[in-house]
Amino acid sequence: MNSNDYSELEDEAATFIAMYDGLTDSELEYAYLSSESFSDVLMGPDNGSGELPDDYPTDHGGILVSDLTAEQQALVTAAIASYVADYASDIADPLLEAYTSAEAYAQTYVAWAGSQSAGVDIDTNGTYMRIDGPRVWIEIICQGGIVIRNETHYHTIFRDKTMDYGNTL
Repeated sequence: MNSNDYSELEDEAATFIAMYDGLTDSELEYAYLSSESFSDVLMGPDNGSGELPDDYPTDHGGILVSDLTAEQQALVTAAIASYVADYASDIADPLLEAYTSAEAYAQTYVAWAGSQSAGVDIDTNGTYMRIDGPRVWIEIICQGGIVIRNETHYHTIFRDKTMDYGNTL
């Protein structure tokens, strides 16, 4: 029997954790979505409705990326790049440039929810993380295992608010 382990989201998770670890305690508190809790990604493919959601939150919540230091912005860029890099470079490079421009970062928010006392912990059920920009939308939610009990699993989605689900890149 094959006993290989696979960690498909290892790079993405590492860049998100580095991004949140790069925030100060006060920035983490500001990025916290205090009145929100999540059991799954908010903008999944259809969330059981049969319809593709396009009603992104207009009350973004979180901390504005343009208010962060250059080093912190580099960590946000790395988190976005970990998803965009799945495309060929002729698609990924212009997307990354659009998502991470100064104009985009002036409208891009980093937010999280879950147990505030536990902090951003990928092993805690209910920990939710997102990047919300004028075009980019990335979410990760940590959930308790269903198939493998007592083991966290993750749902994540990366969407382009203007060019996904049938629109061309």
